Amino acid sequence: MISDPGPALPSKIFSKLSNEDLRTCAVNICDELWKRFDNKNLEKNCKDEIFSIFLTLKSKLSLVETQLLGKSAEPKNYTPMRGNHLEMALLLKNYNNLMDEEKNFLNKFVTGFWSSCECKYQCFSRVRLADVLSLYDQYSKLKEPVKSHQVGAILQNLLVTSEDPRNTGKRVSYKYRVGDVEICYDFFSFIFDVTTKQIQRLQARIKNGESFDTKKRGNNVVSFDR
Repeated sequence: MISDPGPALPSKIFSKLSNEDLRTCAVNICDELWKRFDNKNLEKNCKDEIFSIFLTLKSKLSLVETQLLGKSAEPKNYTPMRGNHLEMALLLKNYNNLMDEEKNFLNKFVTGFWSSCECKYQCFSRVRLADVLSLYDQYSKLKEPVKSHQVGAILQNLLVTSEDPRNTGKRVSYKYRVGDVEICYDFFSFIFDVTTKQIQRLQARIKNGESFDTKKRGNNVVSFDR
């Protein structure tokens, strides 16, 4: 366990700092933390604890970021993000004890979870990490032709049609979701472990009323590395 560093500095000390001094202080603290964390002599249990604390801090910083972006500061809006940071800490706590295959899987998931969505809604902050991990684990292990049929069926259920007086006939589009949460195209492709091109091919099959038979061209859905 990490030894007790003693009483925390009173917040009134920081309240007396100018904004520029506070920024410099924060930068120096981050540099010092990284220098110590990168020390090869640091025990594993200490690293695990520091990492968990860091993720909790990151979730708090996300509140600041969201406020800077002009979004609502209601606590309920941040519950998924907070929960995801804490779940991620638990998920990675015993990382060094995992087998190589498990580490590769976890690395791919963690990287994709935070980086696959670049839309303004930050889809990863609106869904539960546990739900996404469960789906990702399930679909990354599926083989053909099962994967094509299951992803194709999901896409069919996400199909939305609407009448638009400006156009002839019906307008067809997709609303990608995880449960009741609407997500972006890229985040959907990450969760179900398919490329965007593979999704487009399956959607073309749906449009033409064709089956998801992998023997037919343009319908071969396979796992991929991001």
